[in-house]
Amino acid sequence: MRLPRLALATVLAMLLVAVAEPAAAEPAGGPPSGPVRLIVDTDFGQWWDDVAALSVVHSAASTGRVQILGVMSDVDNP
Repeated sequence: MRLPRLALATVLAMLLVAVAEPAAAEPAGGPPSGPVRLIVDTDFGQWWDDVAALSVVHSAASTGRVQILGVMSDVDNP
């Protein structure tokens, strides 16, 4: 199965953000006082991109760079 280019580009962009040097993401006022607090809003469905994005977020959380506040899905997908 061929993956949609937008989904692949989204996952790659999120991966680059997750592994970027902390200095590149520092605000002008100085370094952040702690991990980035994050709420993940997804549309879990038939594509793998949301699962991959969530795995990147969990990887960043395991290194202390992100604090996951919540995960939600906006699709009625039993």
